[in-house]
Order: sequence, then C-alpha cells, then structure tokens
Amino acid sequence: MSFEKYLKEQGYKATTVQRYLAWLKGFKLYFSIENKQLNKLTYNDLLGYLNDKEQGNLKRSTLVLLLGRIKKYYQYLKLENPLTDFKLKGYESSHKALTLTKDQLEQIIQVYRQNKRLNLGSKVALSLLIYQGLSTHELSLLSIHHLDLQRAELNIPSNRLLERTIALEACQILDLLNFTQGKEPANLLFHYRNTSQVQNRHYHWKNQIKVELKKQGLPIPFNNLQQFRNSRIAHWINEEGILKAQYLAGHHRLSSTQQHQSEDHQALRAAFEQVHPLF
Repeated sequence: MSFEKYLKEQGYKATTVQRYLAWLKGFKLYFSIENKQLNKLTYNDLLGYLNDKEQGNLKRSTLVLLLGRIKKYYQYLKLENPLTDFKLKGYESSHKALTLTKDQLEQIIQVYRQNKRLNLGSKVALSLLIYQGLSTHELSLLSIHHLDLQRAELNIPSNRLLERTIALEACQILDLLNFTQGKEPANLLFHYRNTSQVQNRHYHWKNQIKVELKKQGLPIPFNNLQQFRNSRIAHWINEEGILKAQYLAGHHRLSSTQQHQSEDHQALRAAFEQVHPLF
C-alpha cells in the first residue's frame, strides 16, 4: 500500500495528503544524498535532519509538525520510530502532573458505568483503557480472538507497541461476555469507519466522563483519555517494578517507561543514588 493510500484510508483530507507527500519527497531527497535507506535511519540521522531544518530558522511549531509527520510515516512503515523518546525543549511531557490515583480511577469507573449515554461497547473500551492501560489506537487492533475469557486474559497484538498479555479484572468479564456474544472470533472487537469517527468517539467518552464527574461533584482532575494509560503505568511501576511495567506497557525502550515514574519514586531513587552512586 502506498503512503498516499494509507493516509486516505486514515481519513485525511486531500489537501493534507498532498502536504504529507510533498514533505516525504523532500525527506527522501535529503537522505538520498547520503545514500541512506529510510527504513534504516537511526536516531542520530533523524536528529541531524531536524537540526538542519532548525538552522533554516523554522518556527518551533513547524518542527513539532515535522515530528508528527515522521511519526506518521513510521506508523505507515510499521517500524519503531527512532525519535519516539525525543522531546523538543519547551514541549516537555506533562503526564506526571496528570497522574490519577487508584481511588480516582475507580471513581471514574463507577461514574462512566452509571452514564446512560455510553453504550456497552464504550464502557468495555473505557475499562480496557483504565485497567489494562491500553493506548487508544490499540482498541482498533483488537479482535474477539484476542480475548481469553476462561483464563481472564487479553492478548494485545503488536503495532506501534509490543505484543503482550495482560490479565482482565473480574468485573470486566460479564460485560465482555455480553458484548461479544454471537460474534465470530475473527470479528473486530470495536468498529471504526475512519479517523474522524475515532476522534468523535473518543471526544464523546471524554465529555461524558467530565459531565458525570461534575454532576456528582467529584473533584477529580480528569482531562483526557491518555491519563488512564499514564496513570496505570505509574501504578505498575510502583507495584510491579520497572521491568514488569515496561512489558505491560508494551514499550520498546525502558526510558519510555521511566518517564512515567511518580515524583515520590524519582525522589527516592535520587536519594538512593547519592548513597550508592553505582546504582
């Protein structure tokens, strides 16, 4: 499948597709001068590309746009993006400040289960985001056969993240049984027609949770769906250790998992390193 067709299937407008293709033409030309293959580029190769672009006095917002296009191209190639952990100065991740406690996550679970505007499929999807720490894009990858309800396990196929198996919570089993009843194992668990529908559905979930939290007067700092995954990874680190958390999160690099360490965990580690410098 060509990159153009891939973007169209992702729901991008024709004008946006043309901008991506124009960028890709220049991207290929840049590395063709050094006879480098795009599917074998390293972190330093891509960093050099960005540095050269920055020397051209591009706005920082344009560099952020370039990072997004590189990310999308690697998704198309189904390869790990060497710049996954790269952050432009001034655009630090804010996930630490947005981490929700386990009690807050449980309260949110109760909140969305009571919301009548969320159907069973939406409630099943939200439970997977909260309990299993799935990223939103992984929902569209799941088929019925990825569920093993007898063993209470979910096998998450590889895509941008690594394949892994995560235990299901007892409270999820009945909803999953009802939701998958009568469906063939090869069927997708959730159906999305295009990118726009995905975004609309995620916006609807976020909005309904916020509405319910406000209605019940719960002062939970919920902002977006990504908080669920960030929070779950932080709790895994504290409860299971950094290596197990890396597996459960599906991260290729340990550094990606370490970014989710809580402030208390990082402070403890820093204190330990002062006493034991070789740690």
